[in-house]
Amino acid sequence: PESDECPACSSRDAGEEDGQDPSLPGIVAAFSFYCDVCGASKCAISSDRQWMDEVRRQIARFRAESEEAVQLESKPIRLPLEARAWEAGDTALFILTQGMFDPCRHGRLEHKRRPFTGQLISVTCPTMNRRHVFHPLLYDCFTRQTHEPKELVVIDTGKKPSAFFVARMAEDPRVVYRFFPVRRPANSESEECDDPHGDDVVHADKNGLWSLGFKRNVACHLASGSVIAHMDDDDLYSSNYLSYMFEKMMLSARLRSNAGKEREERGRKSSGGESLQPMLVKLAEWHVLDLQDLSFGFLDPRNDKLVPKKEHHRWTYGWGFSYMFTKSAWELKPFPPVGWSEDIDWADGLMALGVSVSLLRLPPSSSKFQSGPGGLCAHSSHPTSLTGGEYVECAVLGEGPIGAVRTGYRVTIPVEFQSLLPILRAIISSPKFKALSRAAIKVAPEEQFKIGLSMKHRLLGRWDRGKDASPEEWDRRRGKGQEKGQRPRNTIAFAPRHRTMPLALTS
Repeated sequence: PESDECPACSSRDAGEEDGQDPSLPGIVAAFSFYCDVCGASKCAISSDRQWMDEVRRQIARFRAESEEAVQLESKPIRLPLEARAWEAGDTALFILTQGMFDPCRHGRLEHKRRPFTGQLISVTCPTMNRRHVFHPLLYDCFTRQTHEPKELVVIDTGKKPSAFFVARMAEDPRVVYRFFPVRRPANSESEECDDPHGDDVVHADKNGLWSLGFKRNVACHLASGSVIAHMDDDDLYSSNYLSYMFEKMMLSARLRSNAGKEREERGRKSSGGESLQPMLVKLAEWHVLDLQDLSFGFLDPRNDKLVPKKEHHRWTYGWGFSYMFTKSAWELKPFPPVGWSEDIDWADGLMALGVSVSLLRLPPSSSKFQSGPGGLCAHSSHPTSLTGGEYVECAVLGEGPIGAVRTGYRVTIPVEFQSLLPILRAIISSPKFKALSRAAIKVAPEEQFKIGLSMKHRLLGRWDRGKDASPEEWDRRRGKGQEKGQRPRNTIAFAPRHRTMPLALTS
C-alpha cells in the first residue's frame, strides 16, 4: 500500500493533552484513546473536553463519599475510539470496572426497547450466584404486577449467569439482565463478612467495588423508567404492589406540589407526562415470613415492643425492600457503594438534602374473611438471608440471654400471598435451597437457634418486658468482646413473670 495510515483512525487528529478539571481532584488525571485496529494511541482532543469532564463527574457520583468506594489512582485512562459515542455514565462504569462493564453489551440498548404508553416503572434487583434458586419467585412476583408498563432490571455477579434469567431475557423484552463474573476473594473470611453480597469463590473483586450499593447504582443507571421500585428476590410481593405504591407516590407529589408549586421546577418530565420531583416512598409496616415453616407475621417497627426506641428511625426508614423512588432522586444522590445498610444511609442522605421521604401504611385486606392490613410485601427470613431479618437480641434479668427473637406478631397467611405459595414451597423443598441452608448454618451456627414467629409466643409468654438493665447486670453476662459497663446493642431486657426456670429453646 502507498500509505501506512490506519483507515480506522487516520481521520482522528491528535490534539492538545487533556487537562484535569480542578474541581475534581484525584478523579482520572488524563484521557487518551487507542485504535482497535492498529493499536495506536491518540491523545484526547479539545472537542472531547466537555464529555471528559462529564465522565469524571459520573465517576465521582458512583464513588460517592464512602470510605469503601474504589480509590482510583491519578493516572491516564486509555479508551477505545468508539468510546467517544458512549454515554458519560456508561464510560464511567467502563473505567471503574476496568472494562468489565462494556457499554456495547451492557448498556441500555435503546433500540431494543418496546414502545409504551403510561408511566414506566423500572423494578431493580441486585443478586448473586447463591440467590439463583429464588429467581423464579422474583420473576413471578414481577409478572403478576397489575401496573403497566414495567421492566425488570437484574444485576447479577458470581461464577456463572442465571440460566433462568438468560432464558427469560430471550423471550421477554421487559427483562434487562446483566451478569458480571466477579466474586469475592476466597482467602479472607473477614472480607466475606464485611460484604454480604460477596461470593466465597476465587477471583477478583479486590477493591470491594461490586458492593450491594454499587450494584444498585448500576441497576438505576440502566433503568429506563423515571420511577424505580425495589424488589428483593426472596421476598413476596402482591399483584397490586407497584400500583399501590405508585398511586401513593403520586398523591404525595400532588400534595407537596399544591403546598409549594415552585418545587416543580426541580422535577423532570417523565415519559408519562407528569412532573416527577425527587422523592422516595416506603412502607412503614409490612409482613414478615419465616421460610423454614412458612410462618407469616406483621411488623410495625415503631409500635413493636421488641424494637428498641433508638432503632425506630433506622428500622422505619431502612429495610429498602419496599423502596419506590423517582430516578431524579437517585440522580441527585446515588446509593453509597457499601455492602451493608446502603438503604438507610441513602434515605438519610435524601432527607438531609430536603427530599420528600414518605411512609405508607398497608391497605386493608382484600378478603372479607381477614381483618387487619392486607398483604403487600412480605420480608422473608432464612439461613441464607443477607439482611439477617428483623430480629432483636433478648435477655432475661437474672437468668441470662435468650438469643435472637423475631419481631412482629404471627398472623394467618394473607390472602394476597396465597397464589405465590406453590412456587415458594417448590423453592424451599428443592435440594439446592436445602444445601444452601446447611452451608449457611455451618458458617453461622447461631442461625439455627434463632427464635421465629411460631415459638416466640411460647417463649416470651413466661416473661414481662422490664426496664433496662444496669451496667453491672450486663457486665455479669456480657458477650465476647463486650466492653465493661456497656449494654449489648439492640438487646431488650425482660423480667421473669414467675420464679421458674426459663423455657427451653426447643420447638
